[in-house]
Amino acid sequence: MVLQYATDSGTLMVALTLRHTVLPDVIMSCEFWVFLGIHLAIYISSWAGFLDFMEAHRHLGTDFNIVKISTGMVAFFEVFYANQCYARYMALYKTTKVVLADACHYAYMLRLHLLRSPGYMRLSCRYMLLCLVVHFMHIQREQVTAKHLPELVTAGLLRPSELEALRCQPSSRWTIIILGWSNDVAARGCEKVSSTNPLAQRGFTHMTRLLLKINDGLLKINNLLTLPIPFQYFHLLCLLVVGTILLWAYAFGVTESFFSPIAFFLCTMILLSTMRLSSALADPFGDDEVDFPMQKWLCECAEIMEDITRSEFVDGRETVEQLSQLEAMQPRLGRILALRLQGIDKSAGGLNRERTDTSVMSNGDSEALELLGPRASARGSRPPPGSRSPPPESVAVLSKPAQWGSAEFLASAVEQTKQGSPRSCERVCGNC
Repeated sequence: MVLQYATDSGTLMVALTLRHTVLPDVIMSCEFWVFLGIHLAIYISSWAGFLDFMEAHRHLGTDFNIVKISTGMVAFFEVFYANQCYARYMALYKTTKVVLADACHYAYMLRLHLLRSPGYMRLSCRYMLLCLVVHFMHIQREQVTAKHLPELVTAGLLRPSELEALRCQPSSRWTIIILGWSNDVAARGCEKVSSTNPLAQRGFTHMTRLLLKINDGLLKINNLLTLPIPFQYFHLLCLLVVGTILLWAYAFGVTESFFSPIAFFLCTMILLSTMRLSSALADPFGDDEVDFPMQKWLCECAEIMEDITRSEFVDGRETVEQLSQLEAMQPRLGRILALRLQGIDKSAGGLNRERTDTSVMSNGDSEALELLGPRASARGSRPPPGSRSPPPESVAVLSKPAQWGSAEFLASAVEQTKQGSPRSCERVCGNC
């Protein structure tokens, strides 16, 4: 699952964090301790004098230029590999989110055209959700057979008759078959309501296009997963990493410094961690820390589709005709919003914006003044020269609470609009 973190926690605190990182996996791996054991053996042998004959012979001595060349090569190859894996990771993320969003858009289209046939609408939505669940189940599990389908029956996404129909088909075709079921149900529903909704057939054309777009997204996810970095390149990269670490083990081992083991430990851990992280990014449909929370995303998509198909207009408390009549009596929303913002600014000290970049916190006062006018002085800044305070009548009206749509609210809004808009030309330009 992707971890949400704060960038202003401090470099040292983030560097010392071990939870939700790849460092524990690397430290617990066997290959890391093999490399560290080789380095410590060379380091202890060098301090004991067992390798003095190698340093004395010019053909067996250490040439650190070889280590520099190998380190430069492994850095280039590994950066390229990590870049390709991250680009693949972002492409899979974008495609997956677009597919889930299109599924919600499909539910909106069904509600728009099949509201008078709720059975067809909900059945088509269920098939759409079933298609997504089956598709990502195929991705996350190595092999999906008919033995896994009873789980979907228990979850309410699949019925026994539909289960028997899918048993007769290969599992690789389940997604496209279920997507076809959803399209068939939408077609039957649009045909049924065509007498009362003349635009239903045209809406069905848009639904079909949306289904084809969803199918293209699912195929794109499969194509990205079936075409990873070529194994030949990955093999060469692993060979280069192993050779470079062995050269580091000898070069750091014959160095007469107490910090050589620490330097080798850090360099090896960073190199192996980058390899492990890149491999995890290459396939984000799993159980690693950087993998997508597909179960959460699918549950959220199901909830949204359920809300779309089952919700009523303002929960049935008022009809569209009643609200439209009340809305026709309302004054200009821009003037009301400006007056209310001034009241909030005077009582609460302005609108506080949440920021993620702490480097621009010093510009908060100036931006508040630009947004809310010269009366954003509750933060400690004085009004600029030439500004004027609002008349006492408007402040008194603003301080009095009024309910939206009530007679008192309308009267106060009309009275304040007669006194002039707070965002007039003179107020903005500062000529008053």
